[in-house]
Amino acid sequence: MTPGESFDYVQPLISFPELTVPQVQRITDVREFMSSPENYNGDIEDLKERLGAKFQQCKDLLKILGDRLQLKIDELKEVREEMIVLSVEMEKPTAALRFVTNHEKIKLNCLGESEDKEYEISDALGWFNVKLSRANCEILSLKSDLDYINYLLSISQLNIKTVIKFYNVSNQFEEEHTI
Repeated sequence: MTPGESFDYVQPLISFPELTVPQVQRITDVREFMSSPENYNGDIEDLKERLGAKFQQCKDLLKILGDRLQLKIDELKEVREEMIVLSVEMEKPTAALRFVTNHEKIKLNCLGESEDKEYEISDALGWFNVKLSRANCEILSLKSDLDYINYLLSISQLNIKTVIKFYNVSNQFEEEHTI
């Protein structure tokens, strides 16, 4: 890499393709950025509004992803509570008779199904494992998505500050040299 050149280390791995992630790239050369008519057409308010829209979109995505993360954490807590209840039942003196000899089944709601289904103890334990693994994977994925959007939010905020500062310094320089 040459001085001033950069590349993004973070790759967008958003778990929800229906969400639109704004295209935010760090402004590394503000003079070059401001000299491009695609970026700056002479109206600083228009540019601030466009950059601000990307910032707001990142904030909105953080809210959506944060809400989804909380739902998954709640789902994980429910699975853990169900496992504790089953564990208590399995520790009772009558557990062997109930689950092994009589093949008593356990009602579970597996993977978001609308109705509970009955499973033998070994199948129920397998489903708990699947539910826990799935919830943990989804939580990790959401946390990764949140980290990425936080990264974009900070870059977006930095871009706004950079453009405003450059514009103000540039205008001050022009005023001083036109007098």
